Amino acid sequence: MTQDRFIGKKFDEYRVESLLGKGNMAAIYLGVDDRLRRKAAIKMIGLDLQGEAEYVMRFEREARAIAQLSHPHIVQLYRYGEAEGMLYMAMQYIEGASLAIVLQSYKEDGEYIEADEAARIIREIGGALDYAHEQGVIHRDVKPANIMLNIKGTAILTDFGLVLLKSDGTRGGVLGTPHYLAPEQALSSANATAQSDLYSLGVVLYEMLTNIRPFEAKKPIEVAMLHITKQPRSPREHRPELSPQVEAVVLKAMSKKPEDRYRSGAEFSAALDEALRTGGIGPARAGAPRPAPVGTILSRTLVIPLSEALKARPGSGGTDSSNLADIPGASDIKNAGDTGDVGDIAPGPDADLLEKW
Repeated sequence: MTQDRFIGKKFDEYRVESLLGKGNMAAIYLGVDDRLRRKAAIKMIGLDLQGEAEYVMRFEREARAIAQLSHPHIVQLYRYGEAEGMLYMAMQYIEGASLAIVLQSYKEDGEYIEADEAARIIREIGGALDYAHEQGVIHRDVKPANIMLNIKGTAILTDFGLVLLKSDGTRGGVLGTPHYLAPEQALSSANATAQSDLYSLGVVLYEMLTNIRPFEAKKPIEVAMLHITKQPRSPREHRPELSPQVEAVVLKAMSKKPEDRYRSGAEFSAALDEALRTGGIGPARAGAPRPAPVGTILSRTLVIPLSEALKARPGSGGTDSSNLADIPGASDIKNAGDTGDVGDIAPGPDADLLEKW
């Protein structure tokens, strides 16, 4: 087996220890700052893309976006630089598991995430999004695979690879992950607003409460079109013990028109808290999945170091299938069978171009 040429190299103050994951677009390594004795996740553009202006620009935009954000629920950037002829980012290394892996564990174990835990995740990520939006940053790829839960269960928003900086603007392609795309973003990424991120967070809540994503289809483009043309099925059809109040919060967050959604993550979170207080979730029907604490699930999925857990545990399947889901900033890494992340698609409803999904 050929030794990775970067293992053991120094990227400024970071010594590269091991490869965590590698795909067509990027690679993630575990690095260590020996002086500070601090681990870092080192993200590099793929070797064959280092000279591609579009990918370099997107990489730099991601670094600039994270650099201007300082929030306890947003991944931290330590350094952006070039070493060994490679552009790289050294970011916060999060020991934990992605929400995608955690939710898959709930499904496999026949359990639901506890309502209070779901509300806390919405509160923490909603707060992170509010802060980012105030700084002129729109994430555009909010989904369980980009929400890390550390070993204490704290939620951290990661992967700003598809970020929109309001100061830069964007051309009218389509970027994002079909299962979590807001309707306006499915038409054009130029339409993305703060409410687009909140719609995606609403889809995450739908999935947390029901263990089911609201829209499914054979092709990613078909999933995206469902966000535009169809209303989601009532969450109570999947889980009857949900109260009408809780269901109303989920459906408002997923309103087709941005102006009909919550104005902020704080408003969204407060509405969910109030719905849980006044309506809550009733007793589960016989044989239905039962709620379980996040800590219990994390203890099952993370009993070994993260790098080993990634090798040992399969991905969640569907469009988010990837053993890289737990690595901050890795959702734009493509495996051979990964068709979940929407590429940069030219404007307009051209069927041939949309088939790139």
